[in-house]
Amino acid sequence: MNLSHLLKEQSDTCWEVVSESIEKKVVGYCENLTLQMIRYKKGGIELGKETNQTKVAFVSEGTFEINMKGTKKILQKGDSFLVPSYLTHEVKCIADGVLVKVCSHNAHFDTLDNY
Repeated sequence: MNLSHLLKEQSDTCWEVVSESIEKKVVGYCENLTLQMIRYKKGGIELGKETNQTKVAFVSEGTFEINMKGTKKILQKGDSFLVPSYLTHEVKCIADGVLVKVCSHNAHFDTLDNY
């Protein structure tokens, strides 16, 4: 069985501009999970919405302030955080950085056809 279609190189996908200070790249997905790299410039802010997705993020580079319903923490390279479903949160980039984020099922990736 050839499973090479499940292996991705970084050059296989492109960065998508989300805002002036945030870009994201989907680097893997299946029917239940999405793996993203999110690149932030200092000052970039992402406001997390209440969704049915659970998210886990790893700080690959940089420094971020994470705010979950008033609880704030500064996270740096090597740190991580979990966002349970339906919890609003805010990610503020303090020093240019990259988050690697895994999200539970994301409705717009419903097949493996284009993976």
